[in-house]
Amino acid sequence: MKKVCITYRMRCGDEVEKASVTLPMTELRAASILTLGEDSAFISPRVQGSVFRVLENMALMQGYDYDGFCGAEVV
Repeated sequence: MKKVCITYRMRCGDEVEKASVTLPMTELRAASILTLGEDSAFISPRVQGSVFRVLENMALMQGYDYDGFCGAEVV
């Protein structure tokens, strides 16, 4: 199990914000996200993988729409 800090963009109209969240995840998910970034099936908007859905819901809870992946690092 790894802890990965993911930074993502959120948008509400013309307002754009960045936020970060640290998520515990399996080695497979962590390696995929750290290596492939937004092309990872776990975070890709095209596939709407498990981590994508977490980030999308985190943005919605803050009154924004998810606007994309910025980066990730192991913490």
